[in-house]
This record gives sequence, C-alpha cells and structure tokens, in this order.
Amino acid sequence: MFDHDDVAKKPKMMPTEVEVEEINIGMLEKPRVVKISKYLSPEMKGKYATLMTEFVDVFAWDYTDMKVYDKIIIQHTSP
Repeated sequence: MFDHDDVAKKPKMMPTEVEVEEINIGMLEKPRVVKISKYLSPEMKGKYATLMTEFVDVFAWDYTDMKVYDKIIIQHTSP
C-alpha cells in the first residue's frame, strides 16, 4: 500500500459512482450533512442514516470539534 518513504502507491481512491445525495443527520438549526450514493436501496440509505445519526458525535464537523493536542508532541518541523 505504501512504499519505503510512506508514500501511497495509489495516489487517491476515487468513488466509482459520482452520483451522491446529501442527507442531514443533524438538526435544522445545526445541520450535519453527509453524502451517500444515490444507488443504495431505500432500506440501506435508512440504515446508514440511522447509524450515522447514532454516532454523529464522533465526526469532526469543524475545527472546534477536533481534540487539542500539545503541539510539542505532534508538530513536525524540518531542520
């Protein structure tokens, strides 16, 4: 998957189906929009929506949702 320099051999995976639909798994006041394939069955769309709604708190929707780590530990610097 990666070469010896940790560079991905295949640059980026692209979806095979480009047609998606947006669904809001949040509230009207605070929308949380995700994209799912239009080709899924209505049953599968419902299952995905239910699953993502149940775990909506694990996604980072903006920078304020991300955990803050000490930059001394994780910051990469080039000499």
